[in-house]
Amino acid sequence: MPKLTDMQAILLSTASQRDDGSLLPPPETIGAVTPRIRKAVEMLIKRALAAEIEVTATDRAWRSEGDQHWGVTITDAGGAAIGIEPMGAVEDKAILEAVNDAPAATNTRPYHAA
Repeated sequence: MPKLTDMQAILLSTASQRDDGSLLPPPETIGAVTPRIRKAVEMLIKRALAAEIEVTATDRAWRSEGDQHWGVTITDAGGAAIGIEPMGAVEDKAILEAVNDAPAATNTRPYHAA
């Protein structure tokens, strides 16, 4: 598990609880976007624990270029860094467990040596 600062852990944890996975806006407990929060988000992006995505809501914007607004969302790696398994992995794991628990198929056709 990657080493995270308290700020990074809070941002990822908050994002993991949001439907859209957005790191922004930051939780009220740490306040508005400040240089300290920006630095934490930059490091999360650099380490692929978060990723930039285009957003329409300006309160979720990380940066803007003209009329485009970019937000930041948690990645599967970011979830794993705080101990959250990605949804796809949970579904895949359930399928594998079901397959592994199924009785072995038996071959009902006789074997004929050539």
